[in-house]
Parts: sequence; structure tokens; C-alpha cells
Amino acid sequence: MTGKITETVLRDQVKTLSEKFLQRTAGQIPQLQAELARAAAAGDRDALRTFQEVVHKIHGSGAMFGFDLISGLAGNLEELAMSRVDGAAATDPARIVTLANQMRPVLEQLAQAVTAAVTRAAPST
Repeated sequence: MTGKITETVLRDQVKTLSEKFLQRTAGQIPQLQAELARAAAAGDRDALRTFQEVVHKIHGSGAMFGFDLISGLAGNLEELAMSRVDGAAATDPARIVTLANQMRPVLEQLAQAVTAAVTRAAPST
């Protein structure tokens, strides 16, 4: 054994990591929904910040594993959240509520994209 990683082994490792990403992301959707609901209910800036941090990670990891739709949707959500977390509007709860309500359909699209990717990645029986 030469200690070299074969292309097949490397491909299998990337596939395993991709599947773990999808499973982790699917598990994060309820957290994102909860944080967005918190932001919408009370104009909670901290909830929006937590939301932004999670979608930031999904955005980057999704791109790394070639999940362009997931990455793009997460990137859109991240950009929207950042505009309120860091901007002047961050101190205006009413604007945070409005933004959170506008973000819901994009989060739903992200949830659907993740579900579809998980389904495609599942071994057929």
C-alpha cells in the first residue's frame, strides 16, 4: 500500500461529505424557520443575526459541494438579513418584521430545494 488516495476513494469521501451537508442543512431548516418567526413576531435583531449566520454557512458549503440552487437561495437570504442586521434599519423592529415576512417565501424555496436534493441523494430501493 503506497498511502495514495485513489480517485474512487476521494470521490466516495466527497459524496459522503455532500450527503452529510444535505442532512445537516435539512436539520437546520426548522431552526431557520424558528429564527425567522422570532424576528417577524418581535422585530428581534438577534434572531435575524442568528438566521444570517446559519444561511451564511449554508451558502458557502452549498457552493463548495456544487449545490448551486441551495447556495444561491441561502446567499439571497444572507444578503437580505445582513442588510438589516448591520444597517441603520437594524434598530427599527418594524422594518425587521417586514423583512422577515418578505424572506419567508425564499426560505420556503430553500427548504424545497434541500428536500429535493436529499431525495435525489437517497439510495434507491
